[in-house]
Amino acid sequence: MRAAVTWVCAVAAAGGAACGSSRTPRDVLTDGGVVRPGDYADPLVHLGRLDTSTFIEIGEVRARDDGLVLFCTGVQGMNVVDASDPGDMKLLRRLASSRSSGQYPRCQHVAVDGDVAYMASRGDEIQPTPFVAAFDLARDGAEIATFVRDATTFEGMDAAGTMLYVAAHDKGLLVLERTATGLVERGVATGLTNAWGVDVDPARQIAFVADGAGGLAAVDVSSPASPAVVGRVDFDGAAMMVQVVGDVAYVAASQAGLVAVDISDPRALRVLSVTDTPGTALELAVSGGHAFVADWNDVRAFDVSDPAHPALLATERIDVSGGFPRVLGVGAYGDYAFAGEWTGLHALQLFPDRVAPDLWVGEREIDFGVVPVGDEDAVAVAIENQGRARLAVWSIETTDRRFSVDRDQVVVEPGQVAVVEVRVRPDGDAEVRGQLKLLSDDPDDGERTIDLRVNRPGVGVGDPAPEVAVQLLDGGQWRLSDHAGQVVLLAYFATF
Repeated sequence: MRAAVTWVCAVAAAGGAACGSSRTPRDVLTDGGVVRPGDYADPLVHLGRLDTSTFIEIGEVRARDDGLVLFCTGVQGMNVVDASDPGDMKLLRRLASSRSSGQYPRCQHVAVDGDVAYMASRGDEIQPTPFVAAFDLARDGAEIATFVRDATTFEGMDAAGTMLYVAAHDKGLLVLERTATGLVERGVATGLTNAWGVDVDPARQIAFVADGAGGLAAVDVSSPASPAVVGRVDFDGAAMMVQVVGDVAYVAASQAGLVAVDISDPRALRVLSVTDTPGTALELAVSGGHAFVADWNDVRAFDVSDPAHPALLATERIDVSGGFPRVLGVGAYGDYAFAGEWTGLHALQLFPDRVAPDLWVGEREIDFGVVPVGDEDAVAVAIENQGRARLAVWSIETTDRRFSVDRDQVVVEPGQVAVVEVRVRPDGDAEVRGQLKLLSDDPDDGERTIDLRVNRPGVGVGDPAPEVAVQLLDGGQWRLSDHAGQVVLLAYFATF
């Protein structure tokens, strides 16, 4: 929905002049009158970052109620952290398995039950052999058992007593027992699509499995030797992780967001709600009636006191110097959340009673491509208020005169969207860079900057492609010119 506004300063589109502004909030004049920017307290406060390397590839995070936090990394193995004072987290130790190979002790998933912690490595080019390892935290993290299985990769785990339940993609759900001689396989539940995560309800003797595109599955584990799927419910997205609280299972369902499922009857699972998120919901942690979701772009906190109607309370975008955030994991105890961003562990505190606006803009950069001298191009930027109070964006400006905007202020009601048009009119063929700056009364994100560029050097859309020649694995050579007149798709990807 486009918000109605009245411009306060004229923006000359033809000349490309930008409005001037100061950092002092100023009133916003709308068709309904004058709106004064609010003075809000942040409902999700960033308390600090664990002092560690910035190249660690953080993945899954788990938190115990006593403040012990464990998180997996691809570079440093499993990290054990004292977060009893979340504002002053302390690294206690790093754990690596005897099964680890190479320079980087790969760890993708973690589980903990009492003083026993488990690490899973799914296997990759750096760590060719997938494994599960167990550590005794009461003995300074001594490794007490390991497990490998031919042609099997390991994903999410959950532990209950001496039993360990491991999601293993299309191989199903493995049931392992920790004995005096090591981790022993007792059974496997087949019939799963792509098992990614698991949470066990010991009282029901049911393991709830986040089964990728197969939704949520209920597996009867009362007989470890013969676990069996007894229920399933499908929904959009891919189920990545699940946490059970009472009669509800909360699922991080990738592009579908947060899914709540009624599990009171494991043989008749029923979806209660699907709450969309703008990113990719990879993991979650439920604590004190609040669900914290690792949504790739940010951490999102929901009130789930009514699972059929989760309500967004706050978001936190982790600032990353020289890059973009990738929030891949989250753990929680009480009102504290611990976000596993690719480069570090961050502590957050939720204040659920605070009501504030929450500005959200998807773009980080706008590239206008090639625009000839004398021509003009425009891109629409959506400004969304995901908070619970009215958002006043009291300054919208560009830092270079060749870029301009069609409005310099806007007010956005909760849950609504305003659209700002950003224009460019180059006065030469050289590359031009600038920024779009949004100043608002969002207490957490009061200044949002979006990079702007036009006429980037290099090959543009419609230009002839330069010759490319590469050596093939079989010793031959591939040349782009040999495929003239054909469509060639270039795919860029990482193999780790």
